[in-house]
Amino acid sequence: MAKQFDPIELTGCNEESVKKDGDKGYRIPFCLSDKPPQKWQECFNQQWKSRSKQDSAQRAKAYVKKNELVLVSQLDAVESHFTNLKADIDAANRLYLEHIEKKDGKNSEKKRKREEKLIAERRAIHDALDGLTFANPGYSKAQSA
Repeated sequence: MAKQFDPIELTGCNEESVKKDGDKGYRIPFCLSDKPPQKWQECFNQQWKSRSKQDSAQRAKAYVKKNELVLVSQLDAVESHFTNLKADIDAANRLYLEHIEKKDGKNSEKKRKREEKLIAERRAIHDALDGLTFANPGYSKAQSA
């Protein structure tokens, strides 16, 4: 079973860490509840890029850096981007959980097949040895196990 995943959430922003980023606006690091796994980051990036393609007004960049989500935006657009960040984080959480469940399902199926193969092999061994007669009448197959 995979390690339990607690959904990623925005937990705050350290104003002291906000820095000017040339003409692009400001780098605004939002604190995340945990460092997201790589696959979660891929899910988030996919959501954010998809939104950017649909909304030409969204010129902001967003990326994960350790346990922060960095938004590069003009200050007057932060509030609207923040709403999108939360929506894309929720979507990334959902997609990542689906990924985990699918992976767990595949692993469970592999484990079940391995166990069935082992049982069939044990049965074949038992069947092959079952009819053998040994010279020592007091000897049993259980003693050899």
